[in-house]
Amino acid sequence: MLKNIYSKLLLVVFVLFIVSCEKDDTPEVVHEHEEFTLVTLDVTNLNTSVTEQYEFEIEGHDHDHDHGDDDGDDHDDAHKHVDLEANSSYSFEWKFYNDEDPLDIEDLTSEVIDEVDEHQFFYQFADSNTGITIASASNDIKDKNNFPLMLNTTWTTTTTGVFDVTAALLHEPTSKSLDYTTIQEFCLACEDFTVEFEVHVD
Repeated sequence: MLKNIYSKLLLVVFVLFIVSCEKDDTPEVVHEHEEFTLVTLDVTNLNTSVTEQYEFEIEGHDHDHDHGDDDGDDHDDAHKHVDLEANSSYSFEWKFYNDEDPLDIEDLTSEVIDEVDEHQFFYQFADSNTGITIASASNDIKDKNNFPLMLNTTWTTTTTGVFDVTAALLHEPTSKSLDYTTIQEFCLACEDFTVEFEVHVD
């Protein structure tokens, strides 16, 4: 009799343990990507300190409000161009926003910087012979492995020409040791966004 009671007691304790474990299990936290809708690029001539700002609307998002753009092609990113001079150096600084609510625009740049280990910005030129070199700037952010984020870069030009550029913010890229003017196919699957523009070097 006592043995039977002891066996039943062990069974109850076992069941309670299983139920307790099931209740304590928490679902794995899934990374929620921020919704990037607007990207700005500040281009500063390092010789004259003159800055031009360019805006890019992320494809797939409609914007009915005006951001105060001065030129007529600011809402046509496929034809947007950045004007540079030959034999000159420029700083490029990117910032990211969610502007779906024009009364409450969210600056996402700091969040990307906070997650520097999981991000990197890449460039791809349609023509490999651009005469343009890109390097991480002194104010750029680096991750724990000393790879630069490439949000702040220095562009140095030589020859004149018109060059097509694709810029992409990649989330958890397969490699960060790629050439900075190449976006590999396998990295595009983890992109946060891409923007396209032309660089006019005169």
